[in-house]
Amino acid sequence: MTAFAGEQRRPVPGLVPRIALRLAESPVTGPGRLAGEGTIDQVLDDLAQLSLPGAGTVVLDPFNGHPGETHHPQVAWQALATVSAGPRHLGE
Repeated sequence: MTAFAGEQRRPVPGLVPRIALRLAESPVTGPGRLAGEGTIDQVLDDLAQLSLPGAGTVVLDPFNGHPGETHHPQVAWQALATVSAGPRHLGE
């Protein structure tokens, strides 16, 4: 990306990953666990890890892919509010 931006004489775009938000009451420990899946502590750690390569913003997607979810958005809002209430300075 850096080389392409240099060729175009443009600034390197920022890293803004989009991850699924799937909160769980118990830790998700399987080898297929993705960033954003697990307990609130796991998700906050994922966000901290994403900040290391420069992701100052991460888009959290609480939509699981089932159209019926959109009829009950309070579940998604609660998950987002839970993460938002976590530590503000994840690197500390």
